[in-house]
Amino acid sequence: MQNNRFSSFDGKKKNLLHWILELGAMVILLLIVFNVLVGVSRVSGDSMAPELRDSQLVFYTRVGFDPQVGDKVFVVMPSGDKYLKRIVATGGSQIDIEDGQVLIDGEAEAGSYISYVTETEMQSDLVKYPYVVEEGRFFIMGDNRAGSVDSRSFGSVSRSQIRGKIFLAI
Repeated sequence: MQNNRFSSFDGKKKNLLHWILELGAMVILLLIVFNVLVGVSRVSGDSMAPELRDSQLVFYTRVGFDPQVGDKVFVVMPSGDKYLKRIVATGGSQIDIEDGQVLIDGEAEAGSYISYVTETEMQSDLVKYPYVVEEGRFFIMGDNRAGSVDSRSFGSVSRSQIRGKIFLAI
């Protein structure tokens, strides 16, 4: 009789060990997914309003995307500053701002996501209009053009600075 009690206890230990190993494997898998494949960030401010609001969580894919005009992206600057912005132009495109509108290669930017008029007063010494985006680089802007620090301030960004394409906001 005594042996049965011990074997029952051994079975419970085995089940507990199996459960711990499964939990550990799941944690490792989640760490891999969130450190290699998917990133998470919190929106800070309203520069992407109305689509992205302050304090929302955004998820972005870190791999397997080719940045395109219109994509919302997660960007890390050399200074360490992080931005959530939209790509408005790619290498070779000419950007100009006239009468509150962004002109890309002479055509007014179209997009229902644009909030407020676009001002040139955020321009820095790096950006003089008309501005030609260098090959392999991207001009990014916030949707809330009146309240966004973006390429108008710091110039175009490289592909390596674009760390991911946003696919979900909650």
